[in-house]
Amino acid sequence: MFERYIRPISVVTAVYIFLMIPFIQTLLMALLYLLLPFLIAYIFAYLLRPVQKRMEKFPWHEGINIAILILGLFSILLLLGYFFYRTIYAESLFLHPKQFYKNWQAVAMPLYETLPIKMQESLLHTLSVPLENISTFSVTLLSYATKITEYIIYCTIIPFIMFFMMKDGAKWKQWMLDKGNMEKRSKFNELLRKMEQTIGQYVKGQLYVTAILTAILWVVYYWMNLPFAFVLALMMGVLNIIPFIGSIFGTVVVMVAASFIAPTYILYVIIIHVLVQLIENSFITPFILGKTVQLHPMIVLIAMIIAAHIAGFIGVIWSVPIVLCIKVILTERKNIKRLENRIN
Repeated sequence: MFERYIRPISVVTAVYIFLMIPFIQTLLMALLYLLLPFLIAYIFAYLLRPVQKRMEKFPWHEGINIAILILGLFSILLLLGYFFYRTIYAESLFLHPKQFYKNWQAVAMPLYETLPIKMQESLLHTLSVPLENISTFSVTLLSYATKITEYIIYCTIIPFIMFFMMKDGAKWKQWMLDKGNMEKRSKFNELLRKMEQTIGQYVKGQLYVTAILTAILWVVYYWMNLPFAFVLALMMGVLNIIPFIGSIFGTVVVMVAASFIAPTYILYVIIIHVLVQLIENSFITPFILGKTVQLHPMIVLIAMIIAAHIAGFIGVIWSVPIVLCIKVILTERKNIKRLENRIN
Protein backbone atom coordinates (compact mmCIF):
# COMPACT_ATOMS: atom_id res chain seq x y z
CA MET A 1 0.00 0.00 0.00
CA PHE A 2 2.74 2.42 0.98
CA GLU A 3 5.30 1.16 -1.55
CA ARG A 4 4.59 3.93 -4.06
CA TYR A 5 5.43 6.56 -1.41
CA ILE A 6 8.80 5.04 -0.46
CA ARG A 7 10.68 6.32 -3.52
CA PRO A 8 9.40 9.95 -3.37
CA ILE A 9 10.08 10.13 0.38
CA SER A 10 13.58 8.70 -0.15
CA VAL A 11 14.32 11.25 -2.90
CA VAL A 12 13.06 14.17 -0.78
CA THR A 13 15.10 12.98 2.22
CA ALA A 14 18.26 12.60 0.12
CA VAL A 15 17.83 16.08 -1.39
CA TYR A 16 17.20 17.56 2.06
CA ILE A 17 20.35 15.95 3.52
CA PHE A 18 22.38 17.13 0.51
CA LEU A 19 21.12 20.72 0.87
CA MET A 20 21.93 20.71 4.60
CA ILE A 21 25.66 20.29 3.88
CA PRO A 22 27.14 23.60 5.14
CA PHE A 23 28.90 24.50 1.88
CA ILE A 24 25.88 23.62 -0.27
CA GLN A 25 23.53 25.43 2.12
CA THR A 26 25.64 28.62 2.02
CA LEU A 27 25.89 28.44 -1.77
CA LEU A 28 22.13 27.86 -2.10
CA MET A 29 21.26 30.79 0.19
CA ALA A 30 23.58 33.10 -1.77
CA LEU A 31 22.04 31.95 -5.08
CA LEU A 32 18.46 32.40 -3.86
CA TYR A 33 19.33 35.81 -2.43
CA LEU A 34 20.86 36.94 -5.73
CA LEU A 35 17.91 35.63 -7.75
CA LEU A 36 15.24 37.10 -5.44
CA PRO A 37 15.00 40.44 -7.36
CA PHE A 38 14.40 38.45 -10.55
CA LEU A 39 11.53 36.52 -8.90
CA ILE A 40 9.90 39.72 -7.61
CA ALA A 41 10.40 41.44 -10.98
CA TYR A 42 8.92 38.42 -12.79
CA ILE A 43 5.79 38.42 -10.59
CA PHE A 44 5.24 42.16 -11.13
CA ALA A 45 5.90 41.82 -14.87
CA TYR A 46 3.42 38.93 -15.11
CA LEU A 47 0.73 40.93 -13.32
CA LEU A 48 1.29 43.92 -15.62
CA ARG A 49 1.26 41.83 -18.81
CA PRO A 50 -2.48 42.29 -19.60
CA VAL A 51 -2.11 46.07 -19.26
CA GLN A 52 1.06 45.96 -21.39
CA LYS A 53 -0.82 44.17 -24.19
CA ARG A 54 -3.58 46.78 -24.12
CA MET A 55 -1.03 49.59 -24.35
CA GLU A 56 0.46 48.12 -27.54
CA LYS A 57 -2.21 49.96 -29.57
CA PHE A 58 -0.77 53.33 -28.55
CA PRO A 59 1.56 54.84 -31.20
CA TRP A 60 4.52 55.02 -28.84
CA HIS A 61 7.72 53.06 -28.57
CA GLU A 62 7.39 49.82 -26.60
CA GLY A 63 10.01 50.98 -24.11
CA ILE A 64 8.00 54.12 -23.30
CA ASN A 65 4.86 52.06 -22.57
CA ILE A 66 6.80 49.75 -20.26
CA ALA A 67 8.50 52.67 -18.49
CA ILE A 68 5.10 54.33 -17.87
CA LEU A 69 3.70 51.07 -16.44
CA ILE A 70 6.66 50.52 -14.10
CA LEU A 71 6.67 54.15 -12.98
CA GLY A 72 2.93 53.98 -12.30
CA LEU A 73 3.24 50.73 -10.32
CA PHE A 74 6.03 51.95 -8.05
CA SER A 75 4.32 55.33 -7.59
CA ILE A 76 1.24 53.49 -6.28
CA LEU A 77 3.42 51.37 -3.97
CA LEU A 78 5.15 54.48 -2.61
CA LEU A 79 1.80 56.19 -2.01
CA LEU A 80 0.52 53.09 -0.19
CA GLY A 81 3.66 53.03 1.96
CA TYR A 82 3.21 56.71 2.84
CA PHE A 83 -0.48 56.09 3.62
CA PHE A 84 0.43 53.23 5.99
CA TYR A 85 3.04 55.38 7.72
CA ARG A 86 0.62 58.28 8.19
CA THR A 87 -2.12 55.94 9.43
CA ILE A 88 0.12 54.24 11.98
CA TYR A 89 1.56 57.56 13.16
CA ALA A 90 -1.84 59.26 13.46
CA GLU A 91 -3.56 56.40 15.30
CA SER A 92 -0.62 55.77 17.64
CA LEU A 93 -1.18 59.25 19.13
CA PHE A 94 -4.55 58.11 20.50
CA LEU A 95 -3.30 54.91 22.17
CA HIS A 96 -3.24 54.78 25.96
CA PRO A 97 -0.45 52.53 27.32
CA LYS A 98 -1.90 52.63 30.85
CA GLN A 99 -5.24 51.29 29.62
CA PHE A 100 -3.37 48.62 27.63
CA TYR A 101 -1.51 47.55 30.79
CA LYS A 102 -4.70 47.41 32.87
CA ASN A 103 -6.54 45.36 30.26
CA TRP A 104 -3.75 42.81 29.92
CA GLN A 105 -3.39 42.70 33.70
CA ALA A 106 -7.10 41.89 34.01
CA VAL A 107 -6.65 38.99 31.57
CA ALA A 108 -3.23 37.74 32.69
CA MET A 109 -3.47 37.98 36.50
CA PRO A 110 -6.10 35.21 36.93
CA LEU A 111 -3.94 32.94 34.75
CA TYR A 112 -0.77 33.97 36.58
CA GLU A 113 -2.27 33.16 40.00
CA THR A 114 -3.09 29.61 38.90
CA LEU A 115 0.62 28.88 38.23
CA PRO A 116 2.83 27.19 40.85
CA ILE A 117 4.91 29.54 43.04
CA LYS A 118 8.22 28.48 41.45
CA MET A 119 6.89 29.19 37.97
CA GLN A 120 5.62 32.59 39.14
CA GLU A 121 9.06 33.49 40.51
CA SER A 122 10.77 32.30 37.33
CA LEU A 123 8.38 34.32 35.16
CA LEU A 124 8.88 37.46 37.25
CA HIS A 125 12.65 37.04 37.04
CA THR A 126 12.51 36.66 33.25
CA LEU A 127 10.35 39.75 32.80
CA SER A 128 12.42 41.89 35.16
CA VAL A 129 15.87 41.09 33.74
CA PRO A 130 17.37 44.37 32.44
CA LEU A 131 19.34 44.78 29.25
CA GLU A 132 22.66 43.10 30.05
CA ASN A 133 24.84 44.69 27.45
CA ILE A 134 23.71 48.08 26.23
CA SER A 135 26.81 48.43 24.04
CA THR A 136 25.29 45.98 21.56
CA PHE A 137 22.73 48.65 20.65
CA SER A 138 25.15 50.34 18.25
CA VAL A 139 25.93 47.01 16.56
CA THR A 140 22.20 46.27 16.21
CA LEU A 141 21.59 49.74 14.81
CA LEU A 142 24.40 49.27 12.29
CA SER A 143 22.99 45.91 11.17
CA TYR A 144 19.57 47.50 10.63
CA ALA A 145 21.18 50.31 8.61
CA THR A 146 22.94 47.69 6.47
CA LYS A 147 19.67 45.83 5.86
CA ILE A 148 17.87 49.05 4.95
CA THR A 149 20.65 49.84 2.45
CA GLU A 150 20.23 46.36 0.91
CA TYR A 151 16.47 46.86 0.58
CA ILE A 152 17.00 50.24 -1.09
CA ILE A 153 19.40 48.64 -3.59
CA TYR A 154 16.85 45.86 -4.23
CA CYS A 155 14.07 48.38 -4.82
CA THR A 156 16.34 50.22 -7.27
CA ILE A 157 17.34 47.09 -9.21
CA ILE A 158 13.87 45.52 -9.52
CA PRO A 159 12.38 48.17 -11.90
CA PHE A 160 15.32 47.77 -14.32
CA ILE A 161 14.98 43.97 -14.29
CA MET A 162 11.24 44.37 -14.87
CA PHE A 163 11.88 46.66 -17.84
CA PHE A 164 14.11 44.16 -19.65
CA MET A 165 11.85 41.22 -18.74
CA MET A 166 8.81 42.96 -20.18
CA LYS A 167 10.71 44.19 -23.24
CA ASP A 168 12.91 41.21 -24.12
CA GLY A 169 11.33 38.31 -22.17
CA ALA A 170 9.96 36.63 -25.30
CA LYS A 171 13.37 36.91 -27.02
CA TRP A 172 15.12 35.30 -24.03
CA LYS A 173 12.62 32.43 -24.05
CA GLN A 174 13.06 31.88 -27.79
CA TRP A 175 16.85 31.96 -27.41
CA MET A 176 16.64 29.22 -24.75
CA LEU A 177 14.42 27.11 -26.99
CA ASP A 178 16.74 27.54 -30.00
CA LYS A 179 19.65 26.15 -27.97
CA GLY A 180 17.73 22.97 -27.15
CA ASN A 181 17.09 19.74 -29.02
CA MET A 182 14.61 20.06 -31.91
CA GLU A 183 12.65 16.97 -30.81
CA LYS A 184 12.28 18.13 -27.21
CA ARG A 185 11.79 21.82 -28.01
CA SER A 186 7.98 21.65 -28.19
CA LYS A 187 7.77 19.65 -24.95
CA PHE A 188 10.07 22.07 -23.16
CA ASN A 189 8.10 25.04 -24.49
CA GLU A 190 4.85 23.48 -23.25
CA LEU A 191 6.44 22.78 -19.86
CA LEU A 192 7.58 26.41 -19.52
CA ARG A 193 4.14 27.64 -20.53
CA LYS A 194 2.40 25.49 -17.92
CA MET A 195 4.88 26.51 -15.21
CA GLU A 196 4.27 30.17 -16.00
CA GLN A 197 0.51 29.63 -16.09
CA THR A 198 0.45 27.72 -12.77
CA ILE A 199 2.60 30.25 -10.91
CA GLY A 200 0.56 33.09 -12.40
CA GLN A 201 -2.74 31.50 -11.35
CA TYR A 202 -1.44 30.95 -7.83
CA VAL A 203 -0.16 34.53 -7.47
CA LYS A 204 -3.36 36.04 -8.88
CA GLY A 205 -5.52 33.77 -6.74
CA GLN A 206 -3.64 34.67 -3.57
CA LEU A 207 -3.91 38.38 -4.42
CA TYR A 208 -7.68 38.06 -4.85
CA VAL A 209 -8.02 36.12 -1.57
CA THR A 210 -5.83 38.69 0.22
CA ALA A 211 -7.93 41.56 -1.16
CA ILE A 212 -11.24 39.95 -0.13
CA LEU A 213 -10.04 39.06 3.38
CA THR A 214 -8.56 42.54 3.82
CA ALA A 215 -11.87 44.15 2.80
CA ILE A 216 -13.94 41.93 5.12
CA LEU A 217 -11.67 42.37 8.13
CA TRP A 218 -11.26 46.11 7.52
CA VAL A 219 -15.04 46.58 7.78
CA VAL A 220 -15.17 44.44 10.94
CA TYR A 221 -12.19 46.15 12.61
CA TYR A 222 -13.53 49.58 11.71
CA TRP A 223 -16.90 48.67 13.21
CA MET A 224 -15.11 47.50 16.38
CA ASN A 225 -13.12 50.79 16.52
CA LEU A 226 -9.83 48.87 16.57
CA PRO A 227 -6.67 50.98 16.20
CA PHE A 228 -4.79 50.52 12.89
CA ALA A 229 -7.89 48.87 11.37
CA PHE A 230 -6.74 48.89 7.73
CA VAL A 231 -3.11 48.01 8.51
CA LEU A 232 -4.20 45.05 10.69
CA ALA A 233 -6.68 43.88 8.05
CA LEU A 234 -4.01 44.00 5.33
CA MET A 235 -1.55 42.19 7.61
CA MET A 236 -4.09 39.40 8.19
CA GLY A 237 -4.75 39.15 4.45
CA VAL A 238 -1.04 38.84 3.63
CA LEU A 239 -0.24 36.44 6.50
CA ASN A 240 -3.09 34.20 5.35
CA ILE A 241 -0.79 33.14 2.48
CA ILE A 242 1.13 31.10 5.10
CA PRO A 243 -1.29 28.27 5.98
CA PHE A 244 -2.33 27.89 9.64
CA ILE A 245 0.72 29.61 11.20
CA GLY A 246 0.14 32.96 9.46
CA SER A 247 -3.44 33.21 10.70
CA ILE A 248 -2.45 32.32 14.27
CA PHE A 249 0.36 34.88 14.36
CA GLY A 250 -1.89 37.57 12.86
CA THR A 251 -4.64 36.81 15.37
CA VAL A 252 -2.21 37.32 18.26
CA VAL A 253 -1.18 40.72 16.87
CA VAL A 254 -4.82 41.79 16.47
CA MET A 255 -5.54 40.58 20.03
CA VAL A 256 -2.80 42.91 21.30
CA ALA A 257 -4.38 45.82 19.41
CA ALA A 258 -7.85 44.89 20.75
CA SER A 259 -6.54 44.88 24.33
CA PHE A 260 -6.10 48.66 24.08
CA ILE A 261 -9.90 48.93 24.11
CA ALA A 262 -11.16 46.27 26.54
CA PRO A 263 -10.33 42.69 27.62
CA THR A 264 -13.63 41.42 26.17
CA TYR A 265 -12.50 42.54 22.69
CA ILE A 266 -9.84 39.83 22.77
CA LEU A 267 -12.61 37.21 22.85
CA TYR A 268 -14.47 39.02 20.05
CA VAL A 269 -11.33 38.95 17.89
CA ILE A 270 -10.89 35.19 18.39
CA ILE A 271 -14.55 34.48 17.48
CA ILE A 272 -14.43 36.76 14.41
CA HIS A 273 -11.18 35.22 13.13
CA VAL A 274 -12.50 31.68 13.54
CA LEU A 275 -15.62 32.60 11.52
CA VAL A 276 -13.57 34.38 8.83
CA GLN A 277 -11.22 31.38 8.52
CA LEU A 278 -14.20 29.05 8.09
CA ILE A 279 -15.63 31.29 5.34
CA GLU A 280 -12.22 31.61 3.64
CA ASN A 281 -11.43 27.87 3.71
CA SER A 282 -14.96 26.76 2.74
CA PHE A 283 -15.93 29.32 0.09
CA ILE A 284 -13.40 32.01 -0.88
CA THR A 285 -10.25 29.94 -1.57
CA PRO A 286 -12.02 26.98 -3.28
CA PHE A 287 -14.03 29.37 -5.48
CA ILE A 288 -11.06 31.55 -6.54
CA LEU A 289 -8.25 28.99 -6.80
CA GLY A 290 -10.63 26.11 -7.50
CA LYS A 291 -9.14 23.25 -9.47
CA THR A 292 -6.55 25.35 -11.29
CA VAL A 293 -3.67 25.04 -8.83
CA GLN A 294 -4.67 21.99 -6.74
CA LEU A 295 -2.01 22.59 -4.11
CA HIS A 296 -2.99 21.40 -0.63
CA PRO A 297 -2.28 23.91 2.19
CA MET A 298 -0.41 21.23 4.15
CA ILE A 299 2.06 20.79 1.26
CA VAL A 300 2.61 24.56 1.19
CA LEU A 301 3.19 24.62 4.95
CA ILE A 302 5.65 21.69 4.90
CA ALA A 303 7.53 23.25 1.96
CA MET A 304 7.78 26.57 3.82
CA ILE A 305 9.04 24.91 7.02
CA ILE A 306 11.70 22.89 5.16
CA ALA A 307 12.74 25.92 3.09
CA ALA A 308 12.96 28.09 6.22
CA HIS A 309 15.18 25.48 7.88
CA ILE A 310 17.48 25.31 4.86
CA ALA A 311 17.62 28.92 3.64
CA GLY A 312 15.76 31.06 6.19
CA PHE A 313 13.26 33.73 5.12
CA ILE A 314 14.62 33.78 1.55
CA GLY A 315 13.81 30.08 1.31
CA VAL A 316 10.23 30.70 2.45
CA ILE A 317 9.73 33.20 -0.40
CA TRP A 318 11.08 30.72 -2.96
CA SER A 319 9.32 27.63 -1.53
CA VAL A 320 5.92 27.98 -3.23
CA PRO A 321 7.23 28.78 -6.77
CA ILE A 322 9.64 25.82 -6.54
CA VAL A 323 6.89 23.46 -5.31
CA LEU A 324 4.58 24.63 -8.11
CA CYS A 325 7.29 24.00 -10.73
CA ILE A 326 7.96 20.52 -9.32
CA LYS A 327 4.21 19.81 -9.37
CA VAL A 328 3.98 20.82 -13.06
CA ILE A 329 7.00 18.64 -13.96
CA LEU A 330 5.58 15.59 -12.15
CA THR A 331 2.12 16.12 -13.67
CA GLU A 332 3.55 16.41 -17.20
CA ARG A 333 5.67 13.31 -16.65
CA LYS A 334 2.60 11.38 -15.49
CA ASN A 335 0.58 12.58 -18.51
CA ILE A 336 3.35 11.54 -20.93
CA LYS A 337 3.55 8.06 -19.36
CA ARG A 338 -0.23 7.72 -19.52
CA LEU A 339 -0.22 8.71 -23.21
CA GLU A 340 2.58 6.25 -24.00
CA ASN A 341 0.68 3.43 -22.27
CA ARG A 342 -2.43 4.21 -24.34
CA ILE A 343 -0.41 4.16 -27.58
CA ASN A 344 1.25 0.86 -26.65
